[in-house]
Amino acid sequence: MYDYNAQAVIKTIPVGKNPLAAAISMSGDVLYVTNNGSSSLSVIDLGSMNVTESVTLPASPEGVEVGADGRAVIATSGNGASNLNNTLLIFDSETAARAAGPGSTVSTAAVDAEQHSGATGPAGHDL
Repeated sequence: MYDYNAQAVIKTIPVGKNPLAAAISMSGDVLYVTNNGSSSLSVIDLGSMNVTESVTLPASPEGVEVGADGRAVIATSGNGASNLNNTLLIFDSETAARAAGPGSTVSTAAVDAEQHSGATGPAGHDL
């Protein structure tokens, strides 16, 4: 973590292999980091500056963005074991907290590269 005012690194937080992109929640309390080399998403609590969850993804992630509803949308490069080209992954931290195990709530949404159209997320939620 870098303190802009102090112009110094104040803490190093270990995440997965080859961290590539990061996005902060609208509330400013959670940082999501995509780890391209380990096909994972690190969820960091900015209050404690610790990784609270490491989510295994079905493909190598590229970018990440967080919506106003708190869900993280992760773009994949499609070179994972399932070859999920043009796929968006949706991580819902609230659902993960209620699920049987960490990381069990990653959903997929296909994107049509030809028509540039998206898809809806899990039941009851639009992207």
